[in-house]
Parts: sequence; structure tokens; C-alpha cells
Amino acid sequence: MKPENAITVFRKPSSTPSGFFGHGPENIIELENFMTQEEVDFLDKAAREITIWDITESHKNENGTVIYDAEYWKDRVASAPSLNQNDPNIVPVIIGLFNKLQPVIEKFFNVKFSLQEKQL
Repeated sequence: MKPENAITVFRKPSSTPSGFFGHGPENIIELENFMTQEEVDFLDKAAREITIWDITESHKNENGTVIYDAEYWKDRVASAPSLNQNDPNIVPVIIGLFNKLQPVIEKFFNVKFSLQEKQL
């Protein structure tokens, strides 16, 4: 069950570098016409207008090596609470996209998953 009008596209080579998601091109699918033009326009505008971002802290592993540099990600991460502060219409659109994508992911990877808003 693919979202209406979505087409699964296998490109050789993929537009996403091999290994970027997963360990090889067999783990990458591209969907054409997945989002409506309205969704694209809304999320593009919303992303450009975000002013409230998550505040995070850097993390180091047991050897003292920085494994998450908060300064690098400053003004780049916005989870559901931050998105809601920017515009409460953003998260429902993203959840709608996850819901449309769920059957595609489940079929392609032969897994079951569910999304909870706190995961955004």
C-alpha cells in the first residue's frame, strides 16, 4: 500500500550516497510524488521561518571523545516541542507524512513500527 500517486523509484546510482542510510544501496528507496505541492510549500516555508530551536548539550564517551557537539547542531535541531512553539501546524503535517510512509517502510524493510509524537 503506497501513498496515492507515489512511485517507488530505484536509481542506479542513487541520489543518496551509498551507506548514508543503512549499509548499502539496497537499503535506500526513493518515492516520487510522495508529498503534495502544498505540503512541500508549507514545510519549506516553515523551515525557513523557524526561530525556536532545541537547546542541547555536548556529549562525550567514556574516553572523553566528543560524540555529540551541541555547538555544531545549534540552530539545526527542532523536535516537536520546539516546532509547536514555532507553528502548531508543523507537527501534524510531519505526522501525516510519517503515517503515509509507514506502510512503505513496513513493506520494504519487512518491519513494523509506530510513531509517537515524542519521537519527533
